[in-house]
Amino acid sequence: LTLASGSASAEPAEFAPAVGDRVEAQFGLDDDELWWPGTVHKLRKGGCVDVAYDDGDFEKRKPLSRVRPLL
Repeated sequence: LTLASGSASAEPAEFAPAVGDRVEAQFGLDDDELWWPGTVHKLRKGGCVDVAYDDGDFEKRKPLSRVRPLL
């Protein structure tokens, strides 16, 4: 996983995952969905990723706004 290096601004660093990175993602489409652990399976154009969840579920084209690093 790569976090863009930034200045001392108050903005958070941009999340730029790579294939194989461990992440949490909000399954489904609703804003109040729970975060579930998984792995980035594929990077897609337009800032989306495919996520293979630990429980066996899979989602294509998950926007990065709904994906975060697994800490």
